[in-house]
This record gives sequence, structure tokens and C-alpha cells, in this order.
Amino acid sequence: MIDLDNWRFNNVSFSSAEDFCQHISEYGRQYQGRLQKCVMANSTYQSWKKASPPIKDMPFYRRYRQSEESKNFHDSANAVHSSTATYKDHKSVTGLKQEIIQSPIILKPGQKLFHGRYLDIGNTKFPSLYSIPSFLSCSLCPEAAAWHAISKAAQYSNALNAALFIIKLETSCPAIFGAKGHLLIEQELLLPPTQTLQLTSFKSIPNGKFNIIHATLNYSP
Repeated sequence: MIDLDNWRFNNVSFSSAEDFCQHISEYGRQYQGRLQKCVMANSTYQSWKKASPPIKDMPFYRRYRQSEESKNFHDSANAVHSSTATYKDHKSVTGLKQEIIQSPIILKPGQKLFHGRYLDIGNTKFPSLYSIPSFLSCSLCPEAAAWHAISKAAQYSNALNAALFIIKLETSCPAIFGAKGHLLIEQELLLPPTQTLQLTSFKSIPNGKFNIIHATLNYSP
């Protein structure tokens, strides 16, 4: 398991993932290179990287890694969930889901992950259940998740609803592990689609660039 709660950079330290996320919400992303070094030096990270199969052996994930294709996979998963999927949608979702389930990377209970998205804060209750029908793309890097939270909120022209999720796994969960995205340190962990998060608490950052959501996940095959 990779500890994502304790970060120390020279004379600056953060004792929890929430403290670090609040800091970058208020002061901006500024630790990307140092975050990368910390995570990549972790023995669990190294074992995940070593155990991950070559991309060429995962044709659906190879397609998913292409920027436009990743959106298509998420759209297909949403279509399957809403019963509006085409044959192509079903084939894409089934193929990628199977590659994730067969992945040698099994995240352990207690592992924390970061995920950024748009969330209608004003109409969300805490605690409550929150379903994500698409594939669940998470990161080991809070700054990468923050980038996604801000960019997705911008698509809705509502920066107040940028949400960075700190997700704690309650059960073991398969995932495909690989670097992907606009940020070199993203180190994505892709989880199967149609997962339900238990939203446990919410922290508003009045002068920040995003809000913080705590959630737990019980993996559903």
C-alpha cells in the first residue's frame, strides 16, 4: 500500500492528504516534481510497475490511453448504464473491464486514491451514496486530480463545484496502472465502471480553487 497521507518537502510537511489538498487548493499546484520522486521511490509503486503487463498486451487499454478514445470509453460506459448503448459500446466496455479485472494490480483495503470531477455541491448531501457509471480514473497524485477537478468544473462554467475526492478503499479492488494524461506524474489507476462511492464528508475551501470530498469505496465486480 502507498501512503498518500504524509508528505514532506524540505522544511514543509503535511500530516494528511486533506491538509495537502487544502494547501494546493489555496496556493496552487507547486510540488509536481517532488511528488513524482516521492511516489516513484515507493516499493509498492515499483512492484506495481514491474507487475503491469505491456500495453501491447492490453488492446482495449491501449486504445483508452489515447486522449480522444478515453472519452469515448467513458461515454460508452455511461451509455451501457443508461441502457442506450450500441453493440460497439458494449464491446468497448466489456473489453476494457475484462482487462482491468484480469490485471495483476490489486489495490488493498485502506489504500487512498485521488479523483477530480465536477460535483453539484449545493445539491449533494453528506453522507450519501454517489454512483459513477463510467470507468473510475484515479491518481496517486493529488495535483493531477486537482487539475482534473478544476478543468471539469470549467466545462460547466462553475468553478465553485470543482471537487477533489480523497477515496479510501474498504475492499480489495483490481486496477490497471499506468501513466497517462496531461500531467506526466498522473500515474493513473483505472478502476472498473459502475462503482458507488459513500460520500462521508465535505470540506469547503472558500478562497480555494476546489473543494475536498472524503469518500469510501466498496468494490463491486
